[in-house]
Amino acid sequence: MNTVGSKRRSARELSNDMVTDTGTRIGWTTPGSRRSRRPPEERERFERLHAELAARLHELVRQVGPDQADAAGHVEFIQTVTQEPPQAITTSANDPNVLAPSLQGARSQGIKVVSFDSDVAPDARDVFINQIESAGIGRTQIQIIGRQIGCEGEIAVISAPSTATNQNAWIEFMKDELTEPGYENMTLVEVVNGDDVSQTSYDKTHELLTAYPDL
Repeated sequence: MNTVGSKRRSARELSNDMVTDTGTRIGWTTPGSRRSRRPPEERERFERLHAELAARLHELVRQVGPDQADAAGHVEFIQTVTQEPPQAITTSANDPNVLAPSLQGARSQGIKVVSFDSDVAPDARDVFINQIESAGIGRTQIQIIGRQIGCEGEIAVISAPSTATNQNAWIEFMKDELTEPGYENMTLVEVVNGDDVSQTSYDKTHELLTAYPDL
């Protein structure tokens, strides 16, 4: 587990702060369409994991978030959760700066804020948990597609919102990997943003295939 920020603490230390003997209420917010676009079996697995976690913590762990990948909608849910209030809020950000004021407001009330996967502004959370090194994802993506196309040809990237910190970091490592020996005949023609919206991603794919017939 990687932590980013001024505090580097063990999971046990964090849990001591976030869990009480009488139980802890945790609000879990997500960007929105990630939930709605999951296949049913994955949603069921995700909810089952939440239930297991809630049982271990002796209280309620609740996931909430907007139906669309909209930062303003995400802020509304954070503000609503803060009013309850829980002992902790965990969130994966679709915009690190737009979410910051609402999370800072939560922290001012003593609520612990943990970001994961896609980070928020450092002064808006207590700790960031990254599920994997960004370099590992970005470089491996290029290595895999390189094997698939024989390290020769044009490639493009359809990413999430342009403000998604995790995917932006992965893309930078993808670009860096392409500068390594062996990728001289592979060209990254364009990076576009599908904004976590299925139809937008579909349209962007069609535009890329039209603009780059050899893609």
